[in-house]
Amino acid sequence: MHETLAMPIKLGKQKTSKSAFLSTSTLIKTVLIAASIGVVSIEAAQAQSSLPTFTCTADPYVVINTPSQLQQLDVATGGITPLGTASIGINAIGYNIADDYIYGLSGTNVYRMGADASLENLGTPTGAGTFNPAASAGVMDGSGNWYGVSRTEVFIVPIGDTPANGTLTFTSVSRSTTTRGADYAFSNVDNALYYNASNGVFRIDPVTGAGSQLSLTGDTIGRDSGGAWSTSDGTIYFYNNGSGLLHSVDVSQSPAVVTKIRNVATNGSFDGTACMPPSLTKTLLPTSNAVAGGTMVYEFVASNAFPSPITIDFDDTLATPHMTFDTSTLSPANPGGGTVNALTTTNINISDMSIPGGGSTVFQVIADISPTIPDGTSLTNAATATFGATVIDSAPPGGEGPTAATIDSNADLVTVKTLASSSPTPNEGDTVTFEITVTNNGAANTSNVSLTDALPAGLTATALNGTASVGTYDAATGLWSIGALVNGVSAVLTIEGTVDAGQGGNTITNTLTAPASGDQSDPSTSGDDLTESVKVEVPRPSLSITKVANGEGPHLAGDVVTYTYTVKNDGDQVIRGVTISDTHNGSDPAPTPSNETLLTDAAPTGDSTDAVVDESWDVLAPGDVLTFTGTYTITQTDAENL
Repeated sequence: MHETLAMPIKLGKQKTSKSAFLSTSTLIKTVLIAASIGVVSIEAAQAQSSLPTFTCTADPYVVINTPSQLQQLDVATGGITPLGTASIGINAIGYNIADDYIYGLSGTNVYRMGADASLENLGTPTGAGTFNPAASAGVMDGSGNWYGVSRTEVFIVPIGDTPANGTLTFTSVSRSTTTRGADYAFSNVDNALYYNASNGVFRIDPVTGAGSQLSLTGDTIGRDSGGAWSTSDGTIYFYNNGSGLLHSVDVSQSPAVVTKIRNVATNGSFDGTACMPPSLTKTLLPTSNAVAGGTMVYEFVASNAFPSPITIDFDDTLATPHMTFDTSTLSPANPGGGTVNALTTTNINISDMSIPGGGSTVFQVIADISPTIPDGTSLTNAATATFGATVIDSAPPGGEGPTAATIDSNADLVTVKTLASSSPTPNEGDTVTFEITVTNNGAANTSNVSLTDALPAGLTATALNGTASVGTYDAATGLWSIGALVNGVSAVLTIEGTVDAGQGGNTITNTLTAPASGDQSDPSTSGDDLTESVKVEVPRPSLSITKVANGEGPHLAGDVVTYTYTVKNDGDQVIRGVTISDTHNGSDPAPTPSNETLLTDAAPTGDSTDAVVDESWDVLAPGDVLTFTGTYTITQTDAENL
């Protein structure tokens, strides 16, 4: 029967001064980790061993041969770093985040291993039944619990923080399946054990003992991997002792994705384990500007991938004389319920900050930049986090340290003029619209920004002329007073007018004498575009007319003949005041065309207009067609003269 594990785990707090600079990019730092089978608490305590501790990194530690040779594998390159040789053969190893030691088996005895391969024998765990896991198959979770697996049982040993010889106990859970792997990995994603056997990947629930086989996609994985370890994002690594092939399996997806990583030196007794660190990110928020007199807004996100809450100690020290913390801006005031031991203009120190299981603790602080700092000055910021016996700085594993933010107080005002109206070749009477956009692309916020741009000759202002999204515009002088313009923000001015009569064939050019400027230095003209032009079409007015009668006859005296006059604007100009006159050889006066009606509106709708039925059409646009009608009554004289 499975028993709930409630053994408290104590983590030693080892203080060091390791630090590294942060930059405006997001930097990931290993800080904290915890997991649980049942209820496990994590507290602070002093280590009880003189063995040297390991460093918590995602690159695995491995043992090979007998006596065991301790090595560290660089997954990215396949390189191996020898660390020491043990006095005997150790297998079934697991990394204990609670004290930064590795624990494994020799026979049924549990051994603690130091970072130089030195060993301490802790004896055989006691409990109900017989402690008899496979000597090669073991792993630890993030709460200090060691698991060993046989074909019929899962053995659980709560190791905790640096146990003494003879103090270990075990419980066991019956398995529902009998397939067994050569090594196991513990996944914090679902708190399950994973192993590779018979060309498949299998899962064991360590609480119930239930087993299942995963559906796989991707590369083909071999069988019976003797080395297995996991990372905090749900990726399991399997090393094949026979071929030396290293694969990863992403068990957070369904089906799980298998990826071939590389070949590693082949060894038949390879066993591996890794620390599985979660992360702390420190980010300079995009709203911050590295400018003289400005601020740097730093946001910290401490994430705990395991289900149990844990605590860390946090320290952030400013390493530049040009920047100071605003001590009133730490938000929240005690992140994670921790104790703020120091909150000064140069240092933030918080102890016992709690990170919830499976969650994050987020907090921010603002740093003020000196207004007298020279351009080009690098601003640096150091930070460390202490978890248990491990102190982690901000430098990414295996890479160079981050770069610093650099002060740049220059403005970069980019002024661009565009033709916003539809045609670059308007006709007389058409509306021409120019837009002037000013964007602050510089690091610094700007003040008292302005430019001058007047409507050019040949255009008559419309009601929209001088419309500004920011600031005010004086049409008489052309001065656009924008005012302040913060980094990344744009302002737009509309200059608009209709083309004057007589401009046919002319080019109308709108040119700014200078781009926008403000109080701040703007050494770059890159991107400025200050001129736009339109070429006015030469007028080609043209009207056509046809006339038809309502019947060809014969007509008798007294008959009424209706004439329809169809007029079309065949040109490219608007024609105003269209009238028609008619003469004929009848005895009575000729008909007067009236009752004008728009027959065809070529588009846009509503451009041809007529206010009153008055024998005249007010406005006829190009392509539009209208009709007039007139009547004539045939007289006796007309009939006699036919």
